[in-house]
Amino acid sequence: MKQQKLLISISEKLILFKNQIGILNSSSMFDINIIAEDFLIPLLNEVYNCDLKNANAEEKNYPAVDLIDKEKKIAFQITSTART
Repeated sequence: MKQQKLLISISEKLILFKNQIGILNSSSMFDINIIAEDFLIPLLNEVYNCDLKNANAEEKNYPAVDLIDKEKKIAFQITSTART
């Protein structure tokens, strides 16, 4: 029961996050996209058991990917659209 409540809580927060990104992007406010990269690192690290780093911190506008774990060869491109 506790695990179910936790999963529901997490899904509700991710829905809010998704909707906020959509609303801000549709208003041409794109700062949240950059913030989202760092925000997602601990979540993705936990889910995929990796050690992601923001590739853009290493090299501005790093080509093709945003988050990378070079040792495990895992990478993510964090992308959003104005659609919700």
